[in-house]
Amino acid sequence: TWDALDYATAESNPDNLVRAIADHGELILLGEMTTEFWTNTGGLDFPYTRSGAAIEWGLAARWSLAKFDNSLIWLAKNRMGEVQVVRLNGYTPQRVSTFDIETIFNSYGGVSDATGFSYLLNGHPFYQINFTSANASWLYDGASNCWSELKSGAGRHRAERAANYLNRTVVCDYANGNIYNLDSDAYTDNGDMIVSELVTKHVFAGLERYSISELQVDLEAGVGLATGQGSDPQIMLQVSKDGGHTWGAERWVSMGKIGQYTRRAYWPRLGQARNWTFRLRISDPVKRVLLGAYVNGG
Repeated sequence: TWDALDYATAESNPDNLVRAIADHGELILLGEMTTEFWTNTGGLDFPYTRSGAAIEWGLAARWSLAKFDNSLIWLAKNRMGEVQVVRLNGYTPQRVSTFDIETIFNSYGGVSDATGFSYLLNGHPFYQINFTSANASWLYDGASNCWSELKSGAGRHRAERAANYLNRTVVCDYANGNIYNLDSDAYTDNGDMIVSELVTKHVFAGLERYSISELQVDLEAGVGLATGQGSDPQIMLQVSKDGGHTWGAERWVSMGKIGQYTRRAYWPRLGQARNWTFRLRISDPVKRVLLGAYVNGG
């Protein structure tokens, strides 16, 4: 019974039981600071026996736990205090969040109300974590190990939970309870604009100022729509020359009307600086595929 299991866990694990989940034929019990694995051995008095020692990682947010790409993933915490996102590899949690991402997560006022879910899209396993109090959402791509921030309007992303239904991923809207299909070919959130933004790493030129005569972005061109917004889709560039503290004027160029497959996106005469950072943004409801970027020095 649950009472017997809870009692057995309380005896062996001083940390409070936060959540239990079945995975790979085992029962996994996650506490605040530790995690235990229990196996059904068929005992008459109590069928479950703990498998090995507890691991020193617990569950920082009860509903952040999700099954992910033949494994488990969650927002974790140990006795050192700060939170990280970990993915279970056998009996060992492996950290998948980065230093930068962890700095952001630990800056939030509270993380215990975070929720998480996973899904597969175009062969990529994704894990989305929503921080309710911080009004923020982040997405982890298990294929590329990249993190991205997600927004719907000025706040967190709409999707709260996901499920596979009739071979499609459906998500529920935290604000109104609506159910949506998650579709990589849809470029609005239920009719609302989706803005895609990419901020590059710093391009540091050392002690000397460095001239850039042109920046070119390779992308899938000619993706314009037949009519309306997106018939001549645009991509915007802003340049920072002080480490991303301030940004220059927006400079918009065309991504190519429908059929203009050889269109190039480039910006000439960017000036001089020691520290360059570039920000690209697309808001038109069209396909967005960026392949690479190149600069020509002057």
